[in-house]
Amino acid sequence: MPKQKLISKINRIRNRTSLKNSNKYSLHLDRTLHKNPQPIKASPDKENEITETILPVHVAEDFLLIQGDLYVNGFLNMSSGVITKTPSLDTDITNKKYIDDQFKQTVLIDLDVTATTASDDWTALKIDLDKTGATTTNNTIYGLRIDCDNTTATNGIVSMYGIANTPTLTFAADAGAAVVAGITQVVTGGAPSTSWGYGLIQTVTGSDSNYGIVQTVDNGGIDIELRSSADTGDKCTISTTANGATTIETIDNNAALANLTLDVDGDITLDSHSGNFIAKKAGTEFSAANSSYAGMILGYTYLHPTDAQVAHEIQNSMTVEDASHRIIFKTPPSEKVEIELSCFINVGSTDTNIDVGLSDNSTYNSIGAGFEYDLGGVWFSDDEIDDDIIIVKWVLEAANLASIGSSNTFYIGFSTAGSTKTANISYGVRASHGLSNPPFIVKATALPSTLDDGS
Repeated sequence: MPKQKLISKINRIRNRTSLKNSNKYSLHLDRTLHKNPQPIKASPDKENEITETILPVHVAEDFLLIQGDLYVNGFLNMSSGVITKTPSLDTDITNKKYIDDQFKQTVLIDLDVTATTASDDWTALKIDLDKTGATTTNNTIYGLRIDCDNTTATNGIVSMYGIANTPTLTFAADAGAAVVAGITQVVTGGAPSTSWGYGLIQTVTGSDSNYGIVQTVDNGGIDIELRSSADTGDKCTISTTANGATTIETIDNNAALANLTLDVDGDITLDSHSGNFIAKKAGTEFSAANSSYAGMILGYTYLHPTDAQVAHEIQNSMTVEDASHRIIFKTPPSEKVEIELSCFINVGSTDTNIDVGLSDNSTYNSIGAGFEYDLGGVWFSDDEIDDDIIIVKWVLEAANLASIGSSNTFYIGFSTAGSTKTANISYGVRASHGLSNPPFIVKATALPSTLDDGS
């Protein structure tokens, strides 16, 4: 259309109506708008004046019809109505830019709801995608797909958010109830085909530090709640509060069957930096204070050869008869350990006194007078020649032990209290006769932090 005729049509629009009421007419554009068209403008002080344009214009009724691509530089405002395309929307968007990068603008949906009495729902943006055609090949369907990239920054702190969501719901009066959710989803899959449903799938990669989920919830609140589909009152919660103190709680809505199972395909590590381990029943500690590990066997020596009977003659002075007569263990948090010896003594002389002591070396070296039982000994044969199993115990504390978690090795020494006697430590199986002596056993057991000394 020649420019003069276009201006003539525009003048007819100007003479018939104000732009403020232009919804009575339409602009029919017969070709694609270019990236930098001359706009149709209204003068700010003359509401009926339209500036000229190089584009062809056609007057119709009740609608604005654009044939081709529409480029908007700025805001597209509507007071009412809908945007439609007849006969159908073009779904072939390959290589098309509906919001061109030259505009350098933000697409803004600014919905201000001023209603004060109506009970209704309001939606700023709704996407309704329905695939109704039957297909037999692979399909991938996206309701919303966001591709956000920045690969050219050379300095500074650059933050990027694929979705930044800040819903706020507060009341101006103390009435009603406010329920606000950042994201709410219903993910539905189904038969008859094999199906998988995922509420959330994420891949976080490439950074020096990668975090899958980071949450900050007011102290006293629940950070994560996992509900049963059979009864939403049956659940497991995880809560973190001040100092990082965290509670995992299971709740049975109707009984006390909310069991917690750790089915671990590997190791289980309990690492208490305070060294306290507490066992409770419904909130009440029943273990020795902070020492639920008390009674744990820390080390165990078991000498019982099945192919030979072993005998070590006990010397007059304290001697470690064999380097295998030892116990190896690590110091527990309480730094208190009980050592227990069980062995068989074969005595061939009368009035034999057996003394026993702890050594820190395979060449006997006493760790202290209190650990060398030589006053009355641990066993005496009186006027008889006897054999017996002896059981001897020691308690070691911090002063006798390596630091917590470090290894200790102690050896067992024996003597006949300075007298020449015939006595042997015997263990093992005499296979040729089908006979056996008891084993030589040394055991280390963790004790609680506090011991009752009778005071």
